[in-house]
Amino acid sequence: MAMWALWHLLLAQTSDGNTMIGVFLLAVCGGTLAAGVEDDGHGGGILHHVEECWQCGQDFCRADIWRRSSPAVENGFEVGASLSLWGCERLISGQVVVHNSLSNAIYVVEDGFPAGGWASDFGGASCVHWHRPGRLLFYKDLAIFPVGISIPEAYIVDDLPPKSGGVAPFVGSSKGGEEKEYRFGPTQESEYHGFYRRHRFAHTQKKGGWDSLRHAEILAQGSVPIFHDLPSSPPFSVPFLPRQQILSAPKLLLPYSKARESAYNASARTLLAHTRRCLSSEAMAANLLRTLGLWPTTRPLRLLFVTCGWGFTWAGDGWQGPVSIGLFLGLQALLRRIPGSQVVDSPPLPLGTEMWGAANTG
Repeated sequence: MAMWALWHLLLAQTSDGNTMIGVFLLAVCGGTLAAGVEDDGHGGGILHHVEECWQCGQDFCRADIWRRSSPAVENGFEVGASLSLWGCERLISGQVVVHNSLSNAIYVVEDGFPAGGWASDFGGASCVHWHRPGRLLFYKDLAIFPVGISIPEAYIVDDLPPKSGGVAPFVGSSKGGEEKEYRFGPTQESEYHGFYRRHRFAHTQKKGGWDSLRHAEILAQGSVPIFHDLPSSPPFSVPFLPRQQILSAPKLLLPYSKARESAYNASARTLLAHTRRCLSSEAMAANLLRTLGLWPTTRPLRLLFVTCGWGFTWAGDGWQGPVSIGLFLGLQALLRRIPGSQVVDSPPLPLGTEMWGAANTG
């Protein structure tokens, strides 16, 4: 079975002197899930019944988003108002959803479970669309933990921007790397992001591989991706994209009309919240550290970040820029808030004009 992978080595030394080593794979095109059981302790909190599968701009009937599914899932909780009465606007990124396996009732949980924020589910396992609680993906006898392309949190809009356009055309090259096919150049970043901000939807597609920074860029600007051929992608590809939501949204929202504005806004805000929680560089870094058992933490961390290369340098090390750079920037931003932490890159991230161009240095 063929498997394409990108390796990163992370040496992490905690303040007590312990050193941990982690190896991560970017994408896996084959493997098996090993069975296991996860026991999530819970207590207190209020359950709000979900009346319909598609509600508040998301599909609550997807089993992969249920934190718990059991015959007596209501035990230990108070059952409150329905979700429609409680209010979609009160949902937060990483809201916990539980399911009664006998009655098929689905609830969102208010309190009782940690939900959003850097200290709870920020960059958590639920960000991976094929994640199943208590299970790991194995290739032969090797446990696989995914990493993906990410975008710095500073590039993610705070809320949905005003929209003046409908569907943005695909503006990249058909196979990747053909500069003459790109509509925007390397010094037109603000125009490029503004282009997606103005449109309600934007086309994207596979090029050299299924993962691409473009997917995250579209989502980060508050637009809904129209991802061509996504149903035919391998089951473990683009692990951090909200796959089912991306597949469902265009079917439910196109052709767009004023009557669908409320549904569009709810869907776009749900995707935007996922982007901040799962696709930001800070979230990707938190996911990596969680896998090593190092996050969340208040203790200083000293990290040695070793990668095979930072980009397409014509030196035979492949094109690894978006993943390597995103993770490194995320680790820097994440640990900047913890005094005494340090991230050292090896080989060092190039900052000269050879990779970035004169317009991006200084």
